[in-house]
Amino acid sequence: VKAQRAVPDLATAFLQWLEHRRPAIEEYKKKGRLFPVFFISAQGGGVYAAYHPALSLARLSDQCPEFARHIFGVSSVSGGSLGAAVYAELLRT
Repeated sequence: VKAQRAVPDLATAFLQWLEHRRPAIEEYKKKGRLFPVFFISAQGGGVYAAYHPALSLARLSDQCPEFARHIFGVSSVSGGSLGAAVYAELLRT
């Protein structure tokens, strides 16, 4: 199934993700800075678990509009998945 869907392994996906951001990474290098990369983890636990990641990620994006471009992945379960999905939808729209 993985081969049929052409799903890359983690290392390949990360390298592709970095390559897509090459211009931004080069700008960071010119300024002597490292390009931040984030992996988000959102736990389950009901309504609070849904609310917390959505609000936290939205606030981070408000403070740093480029924040979403630095997120490589999200791992979440249960309510945390709902919150992560809300944030992803906000980004999409």
